[in-house]
Amino acid sequence: MWVERENDRRHRAYDTEVEAWHRRHDELTRLRIEAAGFLGCMQPRTGLPVHLDDDEVVYRVLPAVELVEAKARHVAGLPAPGLTVAAACVGAPARALRGGLQVVDAVAVVTSHRVAFAGRERRREWRYADMVGLAHHPDVPLTLLHTTQGRRLPGLLVPAAITVNFRFYLTLAFAAAIGQRAAVVAQIDALLDAHRRALPVPPPLAEADDARRPPRRPDRLVAAGTALVAFAFATLSAGPPKSEQPGQRNRTKPDSGGIAAPIDAGNSSRPSAQAPPPSRPHRTATQAGP
Repeated sequence: MWVERENDRRHRAYDTEVEAWHRRHDELTRLRIEAAGFLGCMQPRTGLPVHLDDDEVVYRVLPAVELVEAKARHVAGLPAPGLTVAAACVGAPARALRGGLQVVDAVAVVTSHRVAFAGRERRREWRYADMVGLAHHPDVPLTLLHTTQGRRLPGLLVPAAITVNFRFYLTLAFAAAIGQRAAVVAQIDALLDAHRRALPVPPPLAEADDARRPPRRPDRLVAAGTALVAFAFATLSAGPPKSEQPGQRNRTKPDSGGIAAPIDAGNSSRPSAQAPPPSRPHRTATQAGP
């Protein structure tokens, strides 16, 4: 029966959305815990391609990272530095990197003091005290390291699957080193708050009449919308009714709904309590329509 098939299709789509919502919620919750309390790891201290200082701890070891360097100090189209938590996934590069960049393979170690590279032919390191900021590329898993040294712009190109994890811990290590950990916590709180407001909505049940309703033609919807706008404009242009006297219009306060306030990255307060998240989907019997 069409109603049963349609309801089953709608519920499967809803279950998929809920599962994806829970995965993202769990990931952001974990990042929030790490942002507030992760202080690095004392181990391993041996077997690394760099020698650690006594007060230096490890945030991440990345064995499959490529060192990217700009052939000039300024390459058009690259992101600007800043302290931003890039918690969105990006895909693998669909095309070759911009012509002004060259790639050298390397192992990277992110610590509480620096980012160190150990390639087959050379070793390099960048201390956070000499860095201006990080710049996460929005389209490819590339993070640029802007420094004050005036040399060619370096960056890290990582596998797409570990982009969120790598960018988070690198940003956290840099923020902790410059005394801005609270800004990272505030950004994760803002992401969590926005995600909790984007709860998947259960679909309405299909009815037998839905199968007999012809689909609405887009051109008719556009024509109807145009006519409605024209009518509204003509009504507003005609002025107030004759019975309304000047100075007697109802004064209403402007509606601020729909205007989003900017996020203050320096405010590390937790978001207000939200409605409980939807339970993880479980298959139930679908009622047949009439």
